[in-house]
Amino acid sequence: MELEEMLSHFRKLKALTKSEVKRKRSNMLKEFDGDCFFKIALWPKFIRRKFFSSPYGDCDTLILYLFFSGNGCPPMLYLAWFLSSHVKNPRWKKRIYQLDWLFKNEFFHRDKWFYFDIYETKYLYINGNKRIKR
Repeated sequence: MELEEMLSHFRKLKALTKSEVKRKRSNMLKEFDGDCFFKIALWPKFIRRKFFSSPYGDCDTLILYLFFSGNGCPPMLYLAWFLSSHVKNPRWKKRIYQLDWLFKNEFFHRDKWFYFDIYETKYLYINGNKRIKR
């Protein structure tokens, strides 16, 4: 999703009422919970905690972004979730630019950035190598 697409999507969200945003997030939650991604019960506890506490800070956004991206979640789903969590937050523009930067730079940091892999039940780098703590 390009920056302009994210801004356009966010403007549409911003035009919704609070109850419409809640309904949209509720529908997205169903997609996260087994429709388009792994059931939430299979996620590690620390990821579930971060996922349900919003709006997200910089570190939480990065951790969740890498978790979803690394485990094969559709980008439109998790980016829309992040954007919808910032509809009433004054820092929404910063979050959009952060998501854009993460999306564009994931390839270049594939040997440095890591995520918790649900299948392997361990940390892997984006490039697929196992992370070994030093």
